[in-house]
Amino acid sequence: IKDFIPEINYQLSIEAEGYINYTSSGSISNTKEKTKYLLEKEGVLYGVVKDSRGKNLDGVEVKVKPDNYYTSSKTYTTLTNEKGYYKFEKLKEGSYSVSFEKAGRISETARVKKIKSGERFHLPMRLFKTASLAGKILIEELNVPAIGVNAILSSLRVTHSAVTFSNGEFRIEDIKPGKYTLKISHRGFHEITKEAIVI
Repeated sequence: IKDFIPEINYQLSIEAEGYINYTSSGSISNTKEKTKYLLEKEGVLYGVVKDSRGKNLDGVEVKVKPDNYYTSSKTYTTLTNEKGYYKFEKLKEGSYSVSFEKAGRISETARVKKIKSGERFHLPMRLFKTASLAGKILIEELNVPAIGVNAILSSLRVTHSAVTFSNGEFRIEDIKPGKYTLKISHRGFHEITKEAIVI
């Protein structure tokens, strides 16, 4: 490319299929020497999002953000197609956080420790419908609502909690299917434990 105007900044962009786009800006010097540009092979992240029954989910918002704590990082966003498929190209080598969101489903986030240069990384995901557990707690013999009582629902991997309202009712949202233990506790009262609650 010839006939550059001196002392004017230009932006150079180099794009090639299968490689990270290269961009730079600056003035062009009057030289006949050839400049070499090294392009990094792209990383590709892809997968299929399904529900608990194995049905493909379309319209799931998938976001990918580099795990870079020192500089602001761009977030890449896409939607799954009718087959539940998503794909991100032109990713630099590094670690990433990947989030999956859809209305009426429990959001999920996965962390990819490292995508290597030129690697195709497969990340499937399942999104569950939102489930909830509700109840009402009364004080024995008095038959009046128990206010401010702790309701803790736990499994081996996760713990949910709620506190009863003025009417003695509590509600725990966004629960994944599984087997849980429910503990009801309050200072001055005996603790109640219900095991093997299947949701």
